[in-house]
Amino acid sequence: MDDSYLEVPPEEEDKKEKNYLEVDPISVSLSERKQSPCASAPVEPIAAPEVETSTAPPIDPYPPKTFGPGDVGLVLSGGGGKGAYQIGVLKALAEEGILKDVKAVAGTSIGAINAILYAQGDFDKAYKVWDDIDMSVLFDLDPTQMMAGRALASRKEMNRLMDYYVDYDRISSGEPEIYCGVAEDLGGEQYNAEYMRLNHKSAGEIRNILMASTAMPIIYDAVSIGGKNYRDGGLKDNEPIKPLYDAGIRKFIVIGLDADKVFSYPQYSDAEFLVIYPSHDLGDIFSGTLNFHDKDKAIKRLLGYKDGKRAIKTKIEKDEDYIALERAFAIRDYEECVKQVTHEETVSRLEQDISSRFDYISEIEKKYDI
Repeated sequence: MDDSYLEVPPEEEDKKEKNYLEVDPISVSLSERKQSPCASAPVEPIAAPEVETSTAPPIDPYPPKTFGPGDVGLVLSGGGGKGAYQIGVLKALAEEGILKDVKAVAGTSIGAINAILYAQGDFDKAYKVWDDIDMSVLFDLDPTQMMAGRALASRKEMNRLMDYYVDYDRISSGEPEIYCGVAEDLGGEQYNAEYMRLNHKSAGEIRNILMASTAMPIIYDAVSIGGKNYRDGGLKDNEPIKPLYDAGIRKFIVIGLDADKVFSYPQYSDAEFLVIYPSHDLGDIFSGTLNFHDKDKAIKRLLGYKDGKRAIKTKIEKDEDYIALERAFAIRDYEECVKQVTHEETVSRLEQDISSRFDYISEIEKKYDI
């Protein structure tokens, strides 16, 4: 990957040995024992060796990989419905070969979902998943849970969707490395950031980690893993650079979902970053994070695609004309996104209306044998 576009930010158990006094299987009479020159000699017991107790953690049969200078890490932040934007950016970058050196991915919340969609290498499937993620899937209200004083929504529909689209064997295979940001619930609205690797995990383990990373408080119950309760990773670290940095990555592509965020991580000052944030505000908690309406998802996805293509021109190719007119292009691109999606929505409605009318006419013809 061309480094020129990357920006430097400012700132056994030891087994106990048992000693056995072997007894001659041939029976020896008492008189013979008395005549034996060894009969009167006392038998000295053999002391067992001291057992050393090890406190070292068990050895991981699949330890995390370490990475070299040319390896790139992909970081996907959380943001609920805004996450459709990331799929568009990823598609644009993949078409130009920008993601070919990505060896590890880290995502938080919806970014964790997008991380596994990216790792499957099928953008058509990724788009289809986002087409099928809607309010009924995300907010599958469960009266039984609510009556019990628990969270508002069940995860049944989301688990069903993931099981349908996710190739757990491929995710578990180890290529690329995938980390999910989660927040350990310490109680009293206190959380601790943790990063869980999906590679070499079972389907059930992968599913639980994904559900933990997206477990928004109030809406969903916390997810229990290893005796601890976990919630949405965005509560503590919404842009999970740390697990990849700790693994040796020093070149990053970060795709965020906050248009107004200023990228600043002085603790990673020796790393290089290509940062892509939305060129237009994707909405607040209600119009953005909790918004999974079809039209809005389509606009965000298309905007992500256009932003990705423009980032190639301005941040990688460093086209001076694009750089000078970047803001104007961004405004134009957003307007085109809205117009295109609105037009497609109108055409789709007309086609459905015409189809329903033809169906009605066909029923009339059959009814009256016309």
